[in-house]
Amino acid sequence: MTITEGTDAVAPLFEVDAASEKNIGSRSYDEDGVLVRPDLGLFAVADGAGGENAGNVASSIALAGIARHFEATKEATSTAPVFDVLGLPTFARRLSSGFQAANREVLDVAKSGSRYRGMGTTMVAVFPAPQHGLVHVAHVGDSRCYRMRQGRLELLTMDHSLANEVLELRPDLPEADSARLPRNVITRALGMSEALRVTVRTLDLAPLDRFVLSSDGLTDVLSDDDIAEVLSTTVRASETAKALLARALAAPADDNVAVVVVRVDAYHGVSAVPKRHATRPPPSARRASRPPPRSDDDAEIIMVDEESDDSDPEIVVVPANAGRSELLSAVKGRFPRPQPRSVLDKARTVDEPTTDERRLLEEEDGNGE
Repeated sequence: MTITEGTDAVAPLFEVDAASEKNIGSRSYDEDGVLVRPDLGLFAVADGAGGENAGNVASSIALAGIARHFEATKEATSTAPVFDVLGLPTFARRLSSGFQAANREVLDVAKSGSRYRGMGTTMVAVFPAPQHGLVHVAHVGDSRCYRMRQGRLELLTMDHSLANEVLELRPDLPEADSARLPRNVITRALGMSEALRVTVRTLDLAPLDRFVLSSDGLTDVLSDDDIAEVLSTTVRASETAKALLARALAAPADDNVAVVVVRVDAYHGVSAVPKRHATRPPPSARRASRPPPRSDDDAEIIMVDEESDDSDPEIVVVPANAGRSELLSAVKGRFPRPQPRSVLDKARTVDEPTTDERRLLEEEDGNGE
């Protein structure tokens, strides 16, 4: 399959082969979903939560929503530069915008009736840009993306989970308290809040790269070594997806399982792939797109969280004597509040902790303060 969507009218360097597999596993209903759209260059996995006739609705809406966003923006982005004036990859922003659009659609349906209230979904997606030699990866929740390159498997995503929040915010939490924390709690999901934080990465492509997108139904029962072994013994995307699903079901899988495999290879006759830094434009592009200089270019802004959830974050300009008015007007009110310090007990979750677990979180937060 060939992906030709993109900008800068250059011949694609890579061809893309993709396939998906999914199974209900040991559950009585299926909340996982997959998206394989080579015409859009978009591939995704979503894992819904909320029970029968709710979780599956959330994952389906999210996948359809991001696909609609890509369809609607296809023409408008066809002439966009690879990097914008901030040095951000244009297609990475488009991918993140697709998550935001999908989140709004899930929220709208969740508000439409009691049967859908509280539903949500994780999602992970890859958007290769073969004509640029880049790939964009985005995720919310604990659905994952792996990359196999030259025999080495690498996890490209970091679960938005309570365990990782502890690592970031409370790394010194005693082992005894850590052992009492709830397992399998995610701290971000589509459908939980209008303010959605999407984690996005842009990476260079290389010939024979393979990407595995999966729900936690696969990664809960297969280790990284298991996944690497399957990738080392299969070639085409379709056989890799089938082999991963078969191994997960044989484990056996306790949950729904969904997997998408994307294989990238250089076109015949392409002997060398030009290097392009994945996160900043080359100097010539930066000079061409840089906005006019400002008197306070040397100033930096730091957004400091406040204790109150109702107040705006404090904005600090460094150095203190730098010009403030233009910087503050450009920032204030345009961005969601940073995560509160007590995110461990304030974060919205799909798998809500029990009463005892919630009490532990509240006690630990009180002790920490």
